[in-house]
Amino acid sequence: MRTHTRSVLAVIAVLALGVGARLLIDDNKGGGAAGSDRAADSSANVVSTDRGGTQSTDNYRYNWEAGTAYVWELSYAARSSTRTHLAGRDGAALDAGADIAGHLALTVDHVDSEGAMSGRLSLPVLRAGHIEISNHGRIDRDALATGLANTELWIRADHCGNMLAVADGSAGEGVGIELLRTLAQEMRFAVCDPTSPEATEWNAVEASPHGALVARYRRSGDGVRRHSVEYTDLRAAPGDDASSTATASAHAVLADNALASLVSSETLRATRVGGEALLSSVSRLSLRLIEQGDATVAALPDHTWVDPGARPVSAQLTEQLLHRRAEGLTGEALLGRVASHVSNDMPAFREFMWRAPARVAIEPELVAPLVETAAAADSPLAARSLALDVLAQTGTEAASLGLLEALQSDAVREDFRYAVLLQRASFVSDPPAELVNWVHARSSSADSDEANAATYTLGSLVAALDDSERSGEADAVHADLHTRLQASTSGEGRAHLLRALANARRVGDVATFTDFINDSDRRVRAAVASAFEDIPSHGSLAGLLHMVGDDNIAVQRTALLGLRPQYIDDGALAELVDAVEAGRILPRNERTLLEAVQLEVDDDPASVRRIGELMGELSSDPQVIAAARTLVERVDHHLAAQR
Repeated sequence: MRTHTRSVLAVIAVLALGVGARLLIDDNKGGGAAGSDRAADSSANVVSTDRGGTQSTDNYRYNWEAGTAYVWELSYAARSSTRTHLAGRDGAALDAGADIAGHLALTVDHVDSEGAMSGRLSLPVLRAGHIEISNHGRIDRDALATGLANTELWIRADHCGNMLAVADGSAGEGVGIELLRTLAQEMRFAVCDPTSPEATEWNAVEASPHGALVARYRRSGDGVRRHSVEYTDLRAAPGDDASSTATASAHAVLADNALASLVSSETLRATRVGGEALLSSVSRLSLRLIEQGDATVAALPDHTWVDPGARPVSAQLTEQLLHRRAEGLTGEALLGRVASHVSNDMPAFREFMWRAPARVAIEPELVAPLVETAAAADSPLAARSLALDVLAQTGTEAASLGLLEALQSDAVREDFRYAVLLQRASFVSDPPAELVNWVHARSSSADSDEANAATYTLGSLVAALDDSERSGEADAVHADLHTRLQASTSGEGRAHLLRALANARRVGDVATFTDFINDSDRRVRAAVASAFEDIPSHGSLAGLLHMVGDDNIAVQRTALLGLRPQYIDDGALAELVDAVEAGRILPRNERTLLEAVQLEVDDDPASVRRIGELMGELSSDPQVIAAARTLVERVDHHLAAQR
């Protein structure tokens, strides 16, 4: 399930407060975070045992009891050095961070028949703390304490520790409730598989503030290890060439089936092959249980329960973040910069694109002059493009309708880059119906460039409508794209429509993509491979493994690149070994294969090593041979460290 943030502001709040609980559970004998908190390890084991020394499955669970309060000593630090990302609807902070110390409290109010609890999370003691947003706004301890006063976040968690939901409408406003949301996600720590309590290994598909990921769990004699984390959908870095690497470690101790301590750290990086770095976040959390006792039970709130990753934003926080983003850029300066724009000079351009949409949202009277600049026949090309960028990324209805007005102007339509300019509409977060209808009409244009650009944009608008909970409108556009795909008689037309459906990012379309996996037109097959990469799933992985054997260089390369965001299980790696042994990897794609499997060293080192050995033996390219040997050495180093 894809749970996209509904606005740029939600992402800002997330980045200002931290990465989220995407952790590796490790036994952590010597490395990792917070050695000062390891004293708790001597008083309890990760998993209890019975008197005979045999582990009981019941001990791999939390024993929630209604009317019980838990208080932990909390230390939390996070830093995001992400620069503004311009390629999608979501934004990212220039610089953001948090440093919090105090007491985190959880009161368990209700426990259901399956052992899942509902309770209230709060920060009753804040000894030190601050939050920074974009290096231009700092929320200090006193302001945070005010935001946390009388603030409680209702949460639900199952008996394994999986965070199930948070209440939309919990007591409290602004930054305080958002901080508690982040800490709730940081506490997500599964000690068992709720669907299979006896399992010693399992995978969990989880949501984080940054997107969706696959976490791999393994239970051993002395605990539970979360030994791999892979992001399959990174909202802060969308795009065909986006990738991510997460490195994390964590150690939890359970005493009497309650969380006695948790020490965790994570570093998340995302890169764009085209050159722009999009995300680099670091977080560290330490919890140590200092009090456990009776508490007064409260009635369940009459609120909507939402996925912890959905992060709705209050009006107060929205306003606060808008003003902090816009600081340092006046409306007059914004218009002057647009009119005089000649190049995307970095980082000044990225900072401008971070602040300008916020300023336009605060001052809607800026929309009209931006439209005038875009629609003026004598406007410089760079100025026209920048005006459209600002309108597209502002996200308000007035700005989106202004974008439509500009796109309909003679000057924009006569611009030789019109097909590219039209696709600015892809970045509108909550598109007005007028904009959707206009793009839909343009997708039937007699001009093929205009029609294709509008078709791609339609796919993106389906995703935007889904994110805005306008499923009826999204379904209508989506169905039309399917109808046109089935009726298409040209390979080029099918390829364009498949790419449009990939932009919609609906998992259900994977079956449709599979129908075209053996199309006679290489452009269609390349579009299918690209679509599989955009929508990671078990079906996508199966399709990509099939297409790895394609005899077209471009199609095979696209399929190999598409493996990067997938969860490549042991069976898939074995299939890749077979493909290498059979000589199906074309020489120009050998390096791409090595890059695709290098992140799988932790999970199936034998298969990864075999691929490296084969590439070293079969390839005639000195660079590939060197890379293959490096991969084998990395596997050997990993295996030696495990012994």
